[in-house]
Amino acid sequence: MNTSYVRSAADEGNEQQARHELLKALQGIRFSSIPPESPTLAALIPSMLRYIGDVDSALRDEWIYGSFSQWIQAGWLEEDQLRQVMDAVLKGDGLFFRIGEQETDSVFTRSFSMLLIPLILSSDRRSPWLHEQEWRALFHAVLRVLDEERDLRGYVPEEGRGWAHAVAHTADALEDLAQSPLAGSVERLHMLEGIRRRLLGAEHVFVHDEDDRLAAAAETILTLGQLEQEPIEAWLERFGEEPAPEAKPFAGEGRINARLFLQRLEIRLSVYPQQASMVQQIHACAAQLLM
Repeated sequence: MNTSYVRSAADEGNEQQARHELLKALQGIRFSSIPPESPTLAALIPSMLRYIGDVDSALRDEWIYGSFSQWIQAGWLEEDQLRQVMDAVLKGDGLFFRIGEQETDSVFTRSFSMLLIPLILSSDRRSPWLHEQEWRALFHAVLRVLDEERDLRGYVPEEGRGWAHAVAHTADALEDLAQSPLAGSVERLHMLEGIRRRLLGAEHVFVHDEDDRLAAAAETILTLGQLEQEPIEAWLERFGEEPAPEAKPFAGEGRINARLFLQRLEIRLSVYPQQASMVQQIHACAAQLLM
């Protein structure tokens, strides 16, 4: 008898049962008119984190992430539970799970771990609980992922996997980081430079609105921060550079991404009268990137 096959089949059955039980529990909470008690939520968090990158898009997007979103926005999670989520996100099996892989399912764990960071930061804005070193740990982690993520797929149609969207989710986290008073000029410039490197270093043209999500982050970085004109001008000039040496031979993808991003940013900043000069500079920079 092939015992290894028997064990693997049993393990798969156990996994399916665990997913089913988690789904039933999350549905029961959402459809109930009575807010759950804290111990009930606490018991589910480890399982939710375990399956945060499940390939079943309904379980992952609607029920696990959707439940985290509902619970955190409603203030149902206690501070120690929020820290439990944050610590799991920052560990190697969260944001950095098998980072560097391409075209594998590991991207869903990284991407949906990233999507929890805006929820964590928004809860801190409503009722501060993060220590400065914790905020900085999130800041450095997001910038590292922005630089090191190599699976840049948006929508993954195979077998119902759905949205990977690692770049878009990282942009969302950047936008929330930029809303913090701890984001000074140095941090904001690092964010902008990370965005530029991501755009120019991509190996394909973004087609799932990643350019606008990154532009939304840059809008917040620029409009909520007090940044000197000179470093911003230098940042715009660097969009004319070729991607980093580790990228594949330059074929224009990064330039197209950069141009689309700048055009989106120009539109977003045009509603701010005080940004008129910046809008003109961005428009000129985008025009220089025409293929």
